[in-house]
Amino acid sequence: MILDIVSYSPIYLSFILTLLIWKGLKAKHAYRIRWKDLVIVPIALLIWTIYSIVKNYELIFILPWALSASIGTWLGLVISHKSSHRFNKRKKVIEFPGSWVPMTLLLFIFFLRIFIGAIWGVHPELKGNIKLFIIENLETVISAMFLVKLIGSKKHSKRFSH
Repeated sequence: MILDIVSYSPIYLSFILTLLIWKGLKAKHAYRIRWKDLVIVPIALLIWTIYSIVKNYELIFILPWALSASIGTWLGLVISHKSSHRFNKRKKVIEFPGSWVPMTLLLFIFFLRIFIGAIWGVHPELKGNIKLFIIENLETVISAMFLVKLIGSKKHSKRFSH
């Protein structure tokens, strides 16, 4: 079954997976990145979930999606206060300590998306299923949390002198 999923998956998913793994491995070590470059992936993941909600569910399902995004926003703000990264306002870069967390979150969200896509490919009658919707909302919480953690780092971090 996994070989079927891989063989019938669009080729662009391989590029996305490669990009996420590369970004995750890069995040394993201390690194600097421009703030604007850092928000692209979480925004893309949020857009991917909202597109899926609009495409596969009734429009009323936007409300629970918004609630999930709000929960993720709140969790992201809580986490960003406890982070040890620093923001250089002059150069507009963020310095992060090395961590496996970004790669874990990115790949978790990606594989949830692939899982849901594979389920819908094999069982199209499950589109609109509430259990899959709950999984999509989990993705939304994590994506929003990840995005707000990054945005919060800009607001709440200390200047560093490099």
